[in-house]
Amino acid sequence: NPKSLTVTAEDKTMNYGGSLPTFTYTVSGALDGQTPVSGEATYTINNGNAYTNVGEYPIAVSGLTIDSNYTVTYVDGTLTVNSVDATCPSTTTSYEGTYDGNSHTIIVNEAVGGTMEYSTDNQTWSTTKPTRTDVGTTTVYVRVVGDSNHNDVECSDSSTTVTTITVNPKSLTVTAEDKTMNYG
Repeated sequence: NPKSLTVTAEDKTMNYGGSLPTFTYTVSGALDGQTPVSGEATYTINNGNAYTNVGEYPIAVSGLTIDSNYTVTYVDGTLTVNSVDATCPSTTTSYEGTYDGNSHTIIVNEAVGGTMEYSTDNQTWSTTKPTRTDVGTTTVYVRVVGDSNHNDVECSDSSTTVTTITVNPKSLTVTAEDKTMNYG
């Protein structure tokens, strides 16, 4: 009777958005000195379905030629797709201007892989950019809350995302009006 042989697709790991790793397999159960497996292996990930999001997906190996003295059992491996950090905005622009009675805020280009959030105390966060109308300076902290494929990222440690809203006093002139009176 044929001897049992196991061909196992090896587990592999990749980062979200990265390149697929090189797939390999192992053979167990062969007699010493024999190579009962030949040919070009074919690998199928997730039964041919999508595997582009973070998660674990089965890797199946097939297409090999097996020596007739062996029966083969194929065992799936696992492709693990890991999340990556979201990308902070590449530029943010602070605001500085003279008091004009209007509210002002910072300018931020969009981040990649999540939702931008803003804070003025680095504790309470909102998706709405802070504004300032009255004279003074507000420091704005920025972070990206990652989506299902990205990790959260604190952006305010970067010099490109430490921003302020500064409203300077408007010049005002108070003039005493000229008056006239008669002596006494």
